[in-house]
This record gives sequence, C-alpha cells and structure tokens, in this order.
Amino acid sequence: MHDALRRSIEDKAIGELVWLAGDRSDIPELLGMLDIFVLCSLAEGISNTILEAMASGLPIVATRTGGNPELVRDGYNGYLVPVSDPSALASRLKYMLEDIEQTRELGRRGRAIVDTTFTWDRTVDNYFAVYDEVLAACRGRGLSCGIYCPDESSISLWRNRGMNIIWSGCATDFLIRGNLQGFAIAHAHAAYVSHSHQLCK
Repeated sequence: MHDALRRSIEDKAIGELVWLAGDRSDIPELLGMLDIFVLCSLAEGISNTILEAMASGLPIVATRTGGNPELVRDGYNGYLVPVSDPSALASRLKYMLEDIEQTRELGRRGRAIVDTTFTWDRTVDNYFAVYDEVLAACRGRGLSCGIYCPDESSISLWRNRGMNIIWSGCATDFLIRGNLQGFAIAHAHAAYVSHSHQLCK
C-alpha cells in the first residue's frame, strides 16, 4: 500500500503537498499542528481518530459512512461529505478555509462534545445501563440472572448492584460474561449476553 501511494504521489507530481508520516508515537503533537482533520474513509465503525481529533479541538470533515455521523454533527462540529466524492470534499475544505474563525468554532464545539459525552465516567455509566437493562429484562421474565466474576475485587461491585455471582457452570438462564478483572482501572469491558445452554459445552 505504501509503495502504491508513493507511486501515485509521484505520478501526480504532488510530493510537496503530501507527507506520509508512517508509524508515530507523537500523535497529540501532530494533531496540534493541524487546522482541519479529514477522514475520507470508504467505510468506518466508530472512529477513534475522529474522537482524538475532536479532543484536540480540531474541526472535522468526514465521509458519511458507518459511525461517522454519530460523531460529526454536520455543520456543528464539522461536516459530512458523500463517500468517494472528491469534489464535494474539496468544496467543503475550500469553504472552511475561507472562514477560518467559524472553522475554529467547529473545533471548539467538537472538543466540548468529547468533554461531556466521551468521558470515562460516562462510558462506565453507559456500560452499567446495559447491564441494568439486561437484569431488568431477566427479572421481568422471572429468570435468574448473574455475572461471571473471575476475581474477588469485582464481587462486591456487582453484588451492590443486585447481581448474583456465578463462578462456573450454567446455573442461570441468562449469564453476562466478561473479563472484569481490573474493572476499576480499565473502566470498560465487553459483555456478552447469551442463553446458558449456548455457553455450556
């Protein structure tokens, strides 16, 4: 991929406009050097690079694909453009560069979104909300519900939320399984919900 990109850059004689940075360990410093962050992906999930750019106070231009519209509010903290439409991308960038103060305001709004929506505390609360929703659904159907805890430090945390502790086997109709060791430090882990017979082998 790198060689193909380099050849394309040479063929188009745009070497003075393109920097292939490679693997870096100084991403925050590099983001601080930018005026606008562009992500023209063909497909995306929830982009960590967009979140990093927003946390750096950068306005965003991204393609309208995957999870990008969940992070970029078109016209509020950046702009969304169609996938594979370089003309639309160029037009939007030109518009932003012509009104740099408004463009900086987009970046400030993006930083505010990260500060209020994507904090560790908010992430933990969202995970707990998922667990509580599953618990309520189980109990509403008269089912026993529990969570698999591989370490002692997690037990009191989950018992305080009214969950049974399941050490092994398939003693419940539903089981939330996750590696919760170090939860207080890591703050977030994936949880998997399944019927017990699907977990038993």
